Amino acid sequence: MAASDLSRAEQRYRRLLVGLDAVDAVAALADADLERRQPRVSRWGVAQHLEHLAAADRVTCDWIDRLLNDPECGLPVAPKLVGRLILGLGYIPRGRGKAPRAVVPSGLPAAAVRALWATSAARWRGYGDRLPAIAACPAGFPHPYFGVLPLVEWLRFTPVHHHHHLKIVRDIRGAAAA
Repeated sequence: MAASDLSRAEQRYRRLLVGLDAVDAVAALADADLERRQPRVSRWGVAQHLEHLAAADRVTCDWIDRLLNDPECGLPVAPKLVGRLILGLGYIPRGRGKAPRAVVPSGLPAAAVRALWATSAARWRGYGDRLPAIAACPAGFPHPYFGVLPLVEWLRFTPVHHHHHLKIVRDIRGAAAA
């Protein structure tokens, strides 16, 4: 592994940690704010966006753990053009993708969503000492739209995904205040 690979992983991980803090702030909202909905903005309410992020992060962390324990179980890296574009831009357009069934929110109560998010955030925060292994892992795992991404690209995708949903949450909350 080149030093630049580790540096790239460290940089992406720092950005991910900043994003976790932003999602933590949403998780800390009062129950009434978490349960807020604005169908004109999104068919999901604030808590559902948070639940979706926790579910997607759980799946991602499960894959990362699996590949760090056994890189042979991964797939050859093969990102699709759309994945390279989205990750290059750092922006997910609204209303273009549909969440896979495994990460569609079920509408859990605020306290349960907070607990799910806390577990996901703790898992991400635990990867700091594993960055050399993440950077060196030759295999990847599939994103439903972006193709097979290496682990270091999942460190890039995750904050982009979080930011996408945080913008929707901001708009839900803003529409409710108007």
